[in-house]
Order: sequence, then C-alpha cells, then structure tokens
Amino acid sequence: MFKPISCVQTNVQVGYRRFPDPHFQPLIKAWRCELTALSHVFNLYFVACIDTIQVYQPSFPNQSISAEADLVLHPPVSSPDLESGIDPADPHSITRLHVDFLGREEILLATCDDGDVIGYRVPEIHRAIGCRRHSSDGEDEPADEGRVRVFLHRNVGGSAWGLAIHREARLIAISANTHSVTVLAYALASTSASDSDDSLNTESAFTSSEEEGDFPHPRRRDHVITLTAQTNIPAVSFDNSGLDPSGRWLYSSSIDGANHLWDLHQPDVPARILELGHCVSVKDPTTVPTPCRCRNRESVPHAAWAALFIDPRSCHQCTSFKEALGPGFGPDGPTQIAPCFWDNTELKPRFTTRQSGPFPGFLGQNDDSSSDGSDDMPLSDTEEEEEEEEEEDQAHATAQLTGQLLHQPSPESASGTHEAEDVPGSNNEHAQGGEGETHPPPDEPLFVPEVPAPPHVVLATWLNDDNEGEDGDDESDDMSQLSDAPDDLLQLIEAETAAGLPPLPRPTPTAPIKLPYCELSTSESFRDQPQPPKPCVIVTKEEIYLFQRPFDSAGDLSDPIMTMRNPLYPPEELERGAPPAASYHRYCYVTQVPELGILILATPAGRAGIFSLTKATEGLQRPLYGFRLDHILPFVRRDGKNVIEDSWGRRLVGVAVGPVQGMLDPSDSDGDGSGTEGRNRGARRWRLMLMYHDHTVYSYELGKYREDGSADLGDLVV
Repeated sequence: MFKPISCVQTNVQVGYRRFPDPHFQPLIKAWRCELTALSHVFNLYFVACIDTIQVYQPSFPNQSISAEADLVLHPPVSSPDLESGIDPADPHSITRLHVDFLGREEILLATCDDGDVIGYRVPEIHRAIGCRRHSSDGEDEPADEGRVRVFLHRNVGGSAWGLAIHREARLIAISANTHSVTVLAYALASTSASDSDDSLNTESAFTSSEEEGDFPHPRRRDHVITLTAQTNIPAVSFDNSGLDPSGRWLYSSSIDGANHLWDLHQPDVPARILELGHCVSVKDPTTVPTPCRCRNRESVPHAAWAALFIDPRSCHQCTSFKEALGPGFGPDGPTQIAPCFWDNTELKPRFTTRQSGPFPGFLGQNDDSSSDGSDDMPLSDTEEEEEEEEEEDQAHATAQLTGQLLHQPSPESASGTHEAEDVPGSNNEHAQGGEGETHPPPDEPLFVPEVPAPPHVVLATWLNDDNEGEDGDDESDDMSQLSDAPDDLLQLIEAETAAGLPPLPRPTPTAPIKLPYCELSTSESFRDQPQPPKPCVIVTKEEIYLFQRPFDSAGDLSDPIMTMRNPLYPPEELERGAPPAASYHRYCYVTQVPELGILILATPAGRAGIFSLTKATEGLQRPLYGFRLDHILPFVRRDGKNVIEDSWGRRLVGVAVGPVQGMLDPSDSDGDGSGTEGRNRGARRWRLMLMYHDHTVYSYELGKYREDGSADLGDLVV
C-alpha cells in the first residue's frame, strides 16, 4: 500500500527575532524566481540579498541559521552601465540561485537582472569558511571572499532568469528576457582532466555551435548554442536521470504558455511545442484559444513557469488509479474532459486555514491557537514556549504595522500602491513597487479575514456560444458583488491601498468556467522515441499537468493528461469554494527530489505543496503516470486536522531542499567536494527550508516510512 513521505516541521525562525534591528536586516527582493539553495555535499545554505549571496551553515537538527552570514559573496559586474530588466534601482540584483553538479564538482550559479551570470565552485566556498581565523575573543572572523574564485562570468544580453545544469554532459543553460536560451557546452576532456579545477576556466573561449565536426561529438572545445523563442523564458531544465547521458534534450518554458522541447543536436527550431492551460475562451480543446477572455487575463494567467523531465523509475508504484491520484480521484473516477484530460482537482475539503495576521481577533475572527486538545508538534522545547512566542510575534507585527499606518506615505511617495501581476520582463513589472524601499519594507499588508468564496463549480459542461461574452463587463460585475461586502472590510481594503501596501485579494464574483486545452506541434526533423517512456510535468501560473509521452506522438491527445487546478488552494468547507489567493500568486517555485519520488511546488503567496509522483497499471498494458497532493505547507495539526497557516503579505522568496547533515553526498578524501549524487532511493532524510522576504524561515524534514509505517532509526538520529 502506498504511503506518502513523512513531513515533520523542525523549526520556525521569525525574521524579526534574527534581526531585532531592521536596519541590519539584508533586503531580499520580491518578484524573483528562486533566491535560496542548499548544497548537497556541504552544510551550506545560500540566500540572495539584492546583489550579494549570504552563505550560512544551518544547525542540526532544527536547521536554524544565524543573523550574521558565515560568508558574503559579491558577484562581480561584467561591465559598467549595464541596463536592468525590471529593477533600475539595483540592476545587478540576483534573480535566481541554482546549485547542482557539473561533472563531478558541485557549483553555485547566480543570474542577475542586468544579464550577468556568475558561477562559483561550492568546495571553494566551503574551504573559505573553514579557513576563518579565530580572533582574540574566541569569535570567528568573517571568511575571506578572496579565497573564492569565479569560474564563470558571462553576460547573456538581457535580464537572466532560468538556469539548468546537465551533470554528465557538462552543460549549462541560461534563459533570458532576450527571448533566447544560451547553452554553454564545456569540452568533454579525459576523466583526469574533467575532475581538476582547470576544467572550468573563467576565460573559456566558447565557439559557435555551427562549427562542424566537433559538436555534439567529440567536443574537444567549449561551445555555445543559442535557442530562439518568441517571448521571455523564466525556466529551463535538463534530464539528469541518466536516461539522457549526452544532454541532448532541454525544456524551456515561456510566459506565452509555450513549453519547448529542444534537441541540441538540431537546435534551429524546437523539436516539439506543448501548450497547456485552462481558459474561458476554449472552443476547440486542441488549440490555444484566442483571444483570452479570462477575468485575470491582464496578469498572464496561462504563462508557463516550469517543465520538468520525470524519471519513471522514481515514481511510486500504486495498486490503483485512486491510490495514485489521491483524494482528487472521486468515487466515479477523475473528472474526464475531452479530449484526454483527467482533472484530479480536489473537491472535498480536507484542509482548513488559520490566518496568522498582525491583528489577532481583528474583525471578529477568533484565534484558535490555544484551543484544547491540540496535537500540534511543538516548534520549541515546550508547547507553552510556542504559544508565548506566537503571542509575541503577533504583538510585534501589530505594533510594526500600526506604526506604518500612523506614518502613511502619500500615494505619490509610496513605493507602489498596487503591484501588478508580474512575469519576468513583462510590461507590468515596471509598475511594481517595493524594489527600492528602506527597512523595514513597507509591503506587509493588513490582515483581512477570509471572505467566503462563491460555491465551487464542478467542471462538467462545455461553454456554448451564448456564454462566450458573459464576462464582458468584468468591472461592473465585480463592483456589484463588492457592494454586498461588509463596510469594515471595504474600509480596510481602501486603507491598505492608501498606505502604499500590496493589495489584498478582493471579494470576487463567480467566475466563468475555465476549460482545458492542449495544442501540440512537432518539427519535421523530430523522430518519435517511444522507449523508455519519459513523462514530463508542466506548471503554469495556476495549474499543474503531467504529460505521459512527450517523446512519442502516438500518445498525443489520447493518453490521459493529469491535471490539478490551483492545487495549493483547495476547498475548505463543502458550502464554499477554494479560498482566494494573493494577487502575486503564481507557481514559480518548482523542484523535485527523485530519490524520494516527490515534486515540490510553491507560490510567492506563501504556500508550498509536496506531491508524490506515482504510477499505476490497473489492467493496462503499460503504466499511467500521475501525481497526488500529500502536504500543504506551512501547516500545523489541530484536533486531527491539517491546518494551513497563512499570513497575508509575507512573501515566499525561496524553496531549498537537500540532504540533512550526516546524510550529505560523499566527497573525496581531500574534502574537495568532488563526487556525484547518488544513494539508494529513499535511504536518507532531506531538509526543506522555506525563506520569506522578512527573513522568516520554516524548516521541515522529509523522508520515507518503513513498510510497517514506523520510522527507521535513521529517521530519528543522524
């Protein structure tokens, strides 16, 4: 019987406790893709703060980090006067961090808004911290940044966002707002040469991919390959499962909703293009609907934020489709929508939400944190300490935001009154606020109790021609609905707008039904590759999809496409629909842990979800692959229920996952960090760290249960 992985909360570090004086708090930028990372070889945690990389060493077992970083890296600028993409105040601000193996060496990459890409060797960072000298008072002096060399420094011509590394093939892919992907192909030297520091040179002379006879083989020299798309590309990914050892295939995801599958051996055009989404304008489910008439069409609702190769060997074997697809699989099976969608969106409530805002009990909302019979796991030594800390946190947040309201800036001087929905380099980005604010950042909105959402509508019928224009007068519909909202709620919404704070979700009327679509196109040069099967996961702003056989056109529009709509905002009560998400909600944080067979999906609105990747046959000749939602974070257990903790305005800026201390990847006897990742699947524990823009850190430990359902000794002791 299938058992989801265990997820145990180990610690919560409140930001203001780490930095009591906000003037000493490093600023973390909003509207980025991923600003944190964990090493898999060393106990190192990386956090990007504007144009610096703060390096910490988390403590075991609670993964707490200090206020002062063990090392601060300052990525160099390739040339003066580089133009920014979205942040004129800090053009060199970091947009993404990424840690992975290049060959046998673990590296850290950073992309910047001015187009710079910088690479460091993680072993050098570890050695620099280890060489710190002790001062006379017994304290460690700051690590010497000069000991850490840059092995890669390149500008890709525009704001850079996506990063991917192919370990075995020694490839680095970088996507940018130039509508292109730059692939750096390092020379394939002998084993002895590839393991040395000299194999990665800062001044490597990359040559054009058009040079015949050397690429893809034998690759005696470094090469650069340019892949051209039509819009901005926030994410790229390689297949590091071992099923593509040459690094031939690459996914890129664009804000126009297109996911390109590239063949680097024939890079002139995409081998295949997969476009999936949900839209109210769908007439033909096999084509992308135009124009989009969704109510949130101005926020690019169909943008693609990730496409990932899935190793079929990492998927959990299940005995039935119901087991494989989880609670979204109803008694009559999934909601099937032509031509081939299996909608496993959860319709029955199994979560509740606890709003942890700065005004406890505001507007009649009861704080149940002290309810009797709670079976919460204590986050500190005792339950009493946890409750005391929570009360202090609430009081501090109340005082901080009260002070902000008493010193409201004028709309003209505020950093931004309404932050438009952002995508890298889109027109809305220049209207965003909060990029140049001083400490403390004035982007913590007032807590507003949840407004009941409209009843959930089951996706069962097609829109007919008479319904096409029902959403035409969106604003008047919205205002008529808002007129029924409580006066105190509307006054509070107006107050936070006047204060220059990010907008809270407003009560919305029932939205027209969105129907799924899937448009596929294939280049003439592409040849089907049916074996082995390579499913992929595609993530858009509001949905997640699993495509069964992207390398085999025989399954196009016939194999089930698994999907969930807004999975991190499931319904909470039978008479109510899913709770509203913040305006900056988008699923832009995506990572997977093949060793555990899980996918982690998160949104800047503050929530993260852990999905198990699954497969089941149930009488078929070949397995169907799927996924199921097992955990939504942050959460607590109260009275046997899963309670999601929400805090409006606290933005998630990074989701980092790696092995816990004592279970890190092996390194050479020299301690140089060389080696490859790999242990028996599920044989070790992993740590998951969620970083918020106010420096609050939630830490979790992930692992697998034994067959009898109990924890191994290794689950408890490292």
